[in-house]
Amino acid sequence: MNRRRNDKVNRITNLEDGTRRAASNAVRRTNCDLLIDGYNLMHVTRFKPANNREGELRRCRDGLLSLLAKYLPPERYRRITIVFDSEGAPRHLPDQLQWQHLQVIFARAENSADDLIASLIQRHANPRNLIVISSDHRVQVAAQRKRGTTW
Repeated sequence: MNRRRNDKVNRITNLEDGTRRAASNAVRRTNCDLLIDGYNLMHVTRFKPANNREGELRRCRDGLLSLLAKYLPPERYRRITIVFDSEGAPRHLPDQLQWQHLQVIFARAENSADDLIASLIQRHANPRNLIVISSDHRVQVAAQRKRGTTW
């Protein structure tokens, strides 16, 4: 029983090491595109909204975008795109906008940000130079099929 548990722990540790190694290698690459599921990332950071009211979502979204703009230098990536679901999207803003050097898209024409991200992965000119940040399994599979890197 104890040996089984140790085997499982070793497999998980090896998997985490491999994931860390792949992420580390991807970060070292320059001139790649970064595609981020905005609300997905927001909910696992300190910017997780307390409720779904428009003011709270906007405050958290702005905080996340400011942090990303600060720590993702434009000279490191060709393009940085953050996709948000249309739920909670400000009505007065267009579907696409620039936030400093970040391209922000609200998935109003799609069913969800996941659908739009999967579509962007499919249409990407060179998916091997694409890093996708999302915990959505379907998005990860779509990127991996095109030989993109997922986090």
